[in-house]
Amino acid sequence: MLTEDNAARKKYAIICPLQIVTTGLGAVTRLVMSKVIKASNLGYVPIVDLKHMSYKYFKDGRKLKDNAWEYFFKQPCGVSLDIINQLEDTSQIFCWDNEIEMMGNPLTDEFFALNPKYAKTVPYLEEHMKFLQFSDEFQSYIDDNYKKIVGDETEILGILCRGTDYINYRPLGHIIPATPTQLIKEAKELLGKYHYKKIYVATEDKQIYETFKKEFGDMLLPNTQYMYDKYENADKTLLAQIKVDRPDHHYKLAIEYLFSMYILSKCKYFIASNECSGLYFVCVFSTYYKDMKYVHVWERGRYKYRTKIGYTNFWQRIFSVKNEVYENIVRKVITILGIKIKFIKEIK
Repeated sequence: MLTEDNAARKKYAIICPLQIVTTGLGAVTRLVMSKVIKASNLGYVPIVDLKHMSYKYFKDGRKLKDNAWEYFFKQPCGVSLDIINQLEDTSQIFCWDNEIEMMGNPLTDEFFALNPKYAKTVPYLEEHMKFLQFSDEFQSYIDDNYKKIVGDETEILGILCRGTDYINYRPLGHIIPATPTQLIKEAKELLGKYHYKKIYVATEDKQIYETFKKEFGDMLLPNTQYMYDKYENADKTLLAQIKVDRPDHHYKLAIEYLFSMYILSKCKYFIASNECSGLYFVCVFSTYYKDMKYVHVWERGRYKYRTKIGYTNFWQRIFSVKNEVYENIVRKVITILGIKIKFIKEIK
């Protein structure tokens, strides 16, 4: 039981974002951590509440009973929701759902800058690593399974490949992922340069995994993620919308996915098909690519959006090479002395 003196010193922010009911674990974590960091910076003790909502990652029969956040991560400050019942003064509790969005989001685009030497300048990187700690449950999963997949090999190319649902469905405004063909080509080029021994492909799409298996054979490490096979209406349905008859399916899906991102974070070489929430996990778990020798994230714009060619300094107006995307077609744009020269042919 808290003493009156101790309780008077602290105020608690309950992080319970209302918009995460249908989003994936990566997107949920990014959103929650942004709120956690902001709350902490404002002097609150953040407590994550993924219990009092219809969150899809509950274990079977545990809906609204468990705090699903604690399946995967520890509470940011080691304080659970149980403390609420110990407080007599409810003014110490602030429920933070959407209001915090009005105060800004510390997870900016600069977080994904891909040069490790800039790690110390990435906004809130230390806070993300401090507050995002594995739960005992997930750490035990890692301890039981990592060696089974990776063994003692260290020369591994990790590939984060977005599923073909995003390639076929093309959701408006979403970042365009590189295709498996493009990733395989890059993987072969890197093999000639770095001579890595194994490849780990993180994907939930069985067709993509089998494509890599056909190309690289025994070089491909096994992936224990649940993988979706061929399905109807592929151009209108996301993989996450497919119903699967498996006990604790969504919980297992999340923990398998998180484990897959953890394996990627331990690879020495890493490529990703596009910027996505999985990339956030790899970035944080690897301490901002600290021990990686090669990192490349494909940038192909957004579906049905026309990108504007922007310049960050004067010299880029003198000479630069950038990508432009229009109606899902990626083109090269070369700027010379302020004049833009467009290569109309689509980049494969």
